[in-house]
Amino acid sequence: MTRQRLAMMVGLLLMPFWALGASGDSVSGLKNAGKLFEIKPMVEPEWVNRPDNPLFTLAWMSDYHIVDENSKNQVAKACSVAKFSIRPAFTLITGDNCGMPFTDTATATAGELRQKWFKAFLDNVLGEYAVIPGDNWYPGFDKVFGPTHYSFNYGGFHFQFAATDIRGEQDPCSVFSPESKTWMEQDLADNTNRPCIFVIHETVWPASFLDAPYLAELFNANPQVICVFSGHLHLDLQFQRGTWTQFIAPSVGSSHRPGFKSLKFYADSIILESYEQDPTSKEFQQVSKWQRVMIPEKYQSALSRPETEGVPKDISSLPAAPKKVDLTLDQRQPEISRHVLDCVMTLGFKTMLNP
Repeated sequence: MTRQRLAMMVGLLLMPFWALGASGDSVSGLKNAGKLFEIKPMVEPEWVNRPDNPLFTLAWMSDYHIVDENSKNQVAKACSVAKFSIRPAFTLITGDNCGMPFTDTATATAGELRQKWFKAFLDNVLGEYAVIPGDNWYPGFDKVFGPTHYSFNYGGFHFQFAATDIRGEQDPCSVFSPESKTWMEQDLADNTNRPCIFVIHETVWPASFLDAPYLAELFNANPQVICVFSGHLHLDLQFQRGTWTQFIAPSVGSSHRPGFKSLKFYADSIILESYEQDPTSKEFQQVSKWQRVMIPEKYQSALSRPETEGVPKDISSLPAAPKKVDLTLDQRQPEISRHVLDCVMTLGFKTMLNP
């Protein structure tokens, strides 16, 4: 056994304790533990170079964390690379977007002003996009961007976007409303014949919010959900859970390795390519990291090249509404630690049994 493998195994044994965190902050501990599983540079797999062109290509960016001029410029630089190098049909943006400081005025709250500034910024530097809020800087999103629960079909794929509706004072203590659960369940029931992409800020596996186990069970009951795209942990990760794959994007603006993804959609698979910021030049460029999720054969005949680029106009959604606060949810915070412990123990044992 190599020293590296031994160190990995020891780290995995200690992970549950790190994940609980000295202060009880299980999600911060989860970020520390997750670094053991980050996607590493690799030799280019043979399935990357294909004779056929993708049906369409998207960019996927998360956790901009725009809070000042420096972070704004960094995100703008990443958006420029995504827009002109990837040339996506549109870009997925998975939350924790903009915390630029604004003060209240007589005409709008700070949250609305911030969201309006962010929308103008995106319209200028990126092009077409589909965006959701995260656990940070969400006030005013509903007034500027609209619904936080919506879905559409593109190229035969079904995309469902979601954000929690109710939260406590602590970030992980967030849940979906009964109305949003009904909508999500019905939307998936109406699209059983299409491969589904679920888009949410927080991770479902590993669980990083109270209703993550609910979503995991929902996906298990709907095998057409083939993958989940999340941010939140600021790490480049991938985990398999049953018939669906949890992909986690690195942060563009707040990470030890800032980056984003290109998503190439084929009839038989989705291939993810990575872009990262060079630590010396500070430029974003493609790196030697690739990921893939296979599309079950029974869904492939429904897939085709889209007739137009851009986010479709025929969107199904819940009415836009602000996130509510329920401080009693904070009493359930120990549930998060239990969910995290279950995840890291499962991942740890799998790794040790399959060295």
